[in-house]
Amino acid sequence: MEKRKRRKKRIILKIDEKMDIAYIGLPTNSSTIGIDLDEDITLHFDTQKREIIGLTILHWERIKKKLELRNRAKESVKVITNYLLKKYSNLPVLPIYPNAFSNKIVSSYTH
Repeated sequence: MEKRKRRKKRIILKIDEKMDIAYIGLPTNSSTIGIDLDEDITLHFDTQKREIIGLTILHWERIKKKLELRNRAKESVKVITNYLLKKYSNLPVLPIYPNAFSNKIVSSYTH
């Protein structure tokens, strides 16, 4: 069997701070088309290879700040959850059954 040499694909991360645009992906070529996912993100698709090869992100700074805020929020939830579990883990836990009370509540309003 003949072994094929695989070419390493180099991922490009290019950020133009002046234009506030970021490109992440492989080099584009003449068979690449752009598909707008939303007003700020364009997906690059190679029609010959039939694969996604990259993304262009407009308003990069705004998107980056959103991602940072989302990560901070996730971290805050973890910190609060860990605190509550440490502080109140000795208390008994009562099971909550959402459907157990819904019939009584609905029936009390209908009578």
